[in-house]
Amino acid sequence: MPPACNRFRVPRRLVSQLSRWIAGALLYGLCTVLGGGAVAGYEEGLQAFDSGDFAAAYREWLPLAEAGDPRAQHGLGLLYETGSGVEKRSYSEALKWYRLAAAQGLPAAISNIALMYAEGRGVPQDLEQAASLWEQAAAAGLPMAQFNLGLMYFGGRGVDPDDRLAARWFAEAAAQGLADAQFAIGEMYRLGRGVDKDLDEARRWFAMAAAAGYPAAAERLAALGGPLPPEAEAARQAAPDTSTAQ
Repeated sequence: MPPACNRFRVPRRLVSQLSRWIAGALLYGLCTVLGGGAVAGYEEGLQAFDSGDFAAAYREWLPLAEAGDPRAQHGLGLLYETGSGVEKRSYSEALKWYRLAAAQGLPAAISNIALMYAEGRGVPQDLEQAASLWEQAAAAGLPMAQFNLGLMYFGGRGVDPDDRLAARWFAEAAAQGLADAQFAIGEMYRLGRGVDKDLDEARRWFAMAAAAGYPAAAERLAALGGPLPPEAEAARQAAPDTSTAQ
């Protein structure tokens, strides 16, 4: 299955300004495992990982990683970073395996290294390095890297603030179906940040995010007078009351 990749954590509540949403959207999440062509042992490890048997995933991936398989190297990095299926969590081991995979151009590994620099885990915090690495992974088409890079440009974290580039990267990730990014580009159109203000375009992106079960997008869509998809209405009803959110 496709990876769920590292991201800034977006609060699932209504906010009045994207800048406030950004301020609460500080990091986190990892690029998990990669799909792709079947390789003996890798798919078995992937199935074990998905079922929660991390020790079995480690056993399947270790020989492949040692033989140079970048996806297995990335998988070991994830296991060491989260302390799953290994004796103990080790950021140094995680970085070792991520870097081996990144050296072979694997975007997910590059993106996870960026996250470690952004958070200062296993390395000194370095937002400029994080942004540079996310730029590489974003250019390779990884949607969560594109979203994170958009956040960096929007908030001026490790890069000069640039709403135009923020909107560009949000749009790239949104076009790949990432609900967080769909909400973000919707906000950019709603506020006229980095793009011309366009409430119809904002409604279009909010509707997509709302259909994916994103409550804040459903709230935005309702406030703008757009029709709610059935999935969005269910998500909105299930969301906590945000009427007193600051």
